[in-house]
Amino acid sequence: MTDNFRVIFAGLADDVDAKTACTTLAQRLKTSEEKVTLFFKGKPLFAPSNKDKALKQAKLLVGLGIKSKLQAISNASSTNTEQANNQRDERIFDALDYI
Repeated sequence: MTDNFRVIFAGLADDVDAKTACTTLAQRLKTSEEKVTLFFKGKPLFAPSNKDKALKQAKLLVGLGIKSKLQAISNASSTNTEQANNQRDERIFDALDYI
């Protein structure tokens, strides 16, 4: 089930300069221009979030002349983390039983 989404950079509007968009977005998000530049190169700027929040993030970008798209993120990584935590807990309990 994919209930988390990530906003991915897709391009700039025709009338938008890359430097201006970078500066404006960095000021709007209160982050560094380096992070925004990496976003323009394909790195994620926002953490994966639910669909509503991702759509709000995309709407913010459209208001600044930045085209983006949503990418679905599977929850397989969180399932692996849960499995690892369960295995760790079992080892701890086994160790406590041994003592």
